[in-house]
Amino acid sequence: QNETYTGTWHYGKQSKRHAEPIPVEVSAIVSRETWEAAKARRSENKGNAARNTKREYLLRRRVSCGGCGLKMTSASRTTGGKLYKYYRCPAHYGGRHEYTRVCHQPTFRADHVDAVVWDWVKSFVMDPDSLAEGLWDYHREREQENQPVRARLEVVDDLLADHRKQLERLLDLYLLGEFSKDVLTDRKIRLENTIASLERERTGLLTHVEANLLSAEQIRTLQEFAAKIREKLDKMEDDFAAKRALIEALDMQVTLMIEDEQKVIYARCVLGERSLSIASRSTHVPGRATRSSAAEWFLPKADR
Repeated sequence: QNETYTGTWHYGKQSKRHAEPIPVEVSAIVSRETWEAAKARRSENKGNAARNTKREYLLRRRVSCGGCGLKMTSASRTTGGKLYKYYRCPAHYGGRHEYTRVCHQPTFRADHVDAVVWDWVKSFVMDPDSLAEGLWDYHREREQENQPVRARLEVVDDLLADHRKQLERLLDLYLLGEFSKDVLTDRKIRLENTIASLERERTGLLTHVEANLLSAEQIRTLQEFAAKIREKLDKMEDDFAAKRALIEALDMQVTLMIEDEQKVIYARCVLGERSLSIASRSTHVPGRATRSSAAEWFLPKADR
């Protein structure tokens, strides 16, 4: 949790004499990206801890409201001696969102949602040919979408090379007496700031490309992963912990909404994306054309 590891130490953080901590640059031990990722994982692990869960919800903390975008919470109630579990939008129930958002989404039976999503998971895990074709289709489509980003990356690389050469020539010009030390310092600072800015942009562009593309190695890994799961799928039916672990490994994210007066699930994971009908528990929304080709079983994962 300590930001000092990233190269920023806050002087006066523990002192009552300082109203605002003063950031001081120090030597970094890890990159900012690594620290942020660790911080996010720590928060996720804390939320996923078994001690924080009173009931079993397969998609806990992975469900969003299609009406307002908030993360849906889980709730339960007992009626006629039977326990019913739900996913519900927190905008209905006060809290910190009560004055900022209005949402009319209904509650969704958790057992219905969980069952439909699990059926979808089983459908692509059990079909290796469709899985392979869908993964490569995803790769090709993302590669095409990344072309503008790659073009900008080439421009940034050229600019970086040019500014670094300017920085190298700067000292030579100073030694030749072309300008004073003050001018050298000013130009050096400006060039270094520009280079730092370009390097940050380059890192962001590379991160975007890597996050939106599956490599051949990743595709093979996912196929091997699916094959291992395929062998154990029958045993997992009665093992909630194993099913939950698979949901997390696939990074399953779900959006619940009402569409044409039907309750619809938009499910997406590392292997694809699909709309699912809760009412019929089929893999398409009533009134829409079904997808018959193997490639069409997988839609590109939405940007996050």
